[in-house]
Amino acid sequence: MRKEIELTAAFRKLLLTLLGELSLEQINTIPPGFNNNLVWQLGHVIAVQQAICYKRSQNAPVVADALIDLYKKDTRPQRPLSAEEYEELKQVSESSMAQLDKDFDDGVFAGFEAFTLGNGVEVASIQDALVMIAAHEALHYGYAQALRRAVVGGNDPA
Repeated sequence: MRKEIELTAAFRKLLLTLLGELSLEQINTIPPGFNNNLVWQLGHVIAVQQAICYKRSQNAPVVADALIDLYKKDTRPQRPLSAEEYEELKQVSESSMAQLDKDFDDGVFAGFEAFTLGNGVEVASIQDALVMIAAHEALHYGYAQALRRAVVGGNDPA
């Protein structure tokens, strides 16, 4: 497994652990001062990874386009997720990471189209994209920690 994929998977696992410590109501809560919730964070990192790695390589994502549309950049939670939808999102999180690793090894991303981030940094290859995805996962894990504190109270040690 490439180090970037390993790092991304590690942050994804941390996020799943953080969410797993909370109730369905808590992960669906949008605290005052925030515009999304903990479960949206999970959906978002999945959606961005799929859009950047697969769509920018002219490949069909391994998750439903509807999921990507719900959680892509500049979206917000539309409604609380049910327990069944949350379970499905957790399964997709794990399976999509395993598939990403396999697909990278199989050369699926050879047709990657370069793009420039909002901060002016060019993402010129799938290797660059994997670095960006790892950083993105870390950013959203940190954001999820702040959301968790807002949901459970300011003295939460997480």
